Amino acid sequence: MKNEIILKKVIEKAVKNGWTMWNMVGVKSTIVNEKRCSWSGAKEFGIGFFGGGVFTLNDIIFSHKFAKAFWGEEEWGYQLQQMVLEKEPLKYLEKFL
Repeated sequence: MKNEIILKKVIEKAVKNGWTMWNMVGVKSTIVNEKRCSWSGAKEFGIGFFGGGVFTLNDIIFSHKFAKAFWGEEEWGYQLQQMVLEKEPLKYLEKFL
């Protein structure tokens, strides 16, 4: 699966599980140079947003709030530690979709 698709599905799962990051936009993302995500389309995922911005992929997927929503309260800490060790963290996240 392409990284753009993985990222979209990963964020969909986190949003479904209650992830709301008031300072980040919802998804219609593009990965720029495999390192940065430009965001637009907050309405698609019901995430409130009051501006625009570009965030690194790491800003999103290594966020504690994001990890809690993606893996749940009991698993997030362990899974986040494991993901840090991975060369391709998006591929690690893909295993949990």
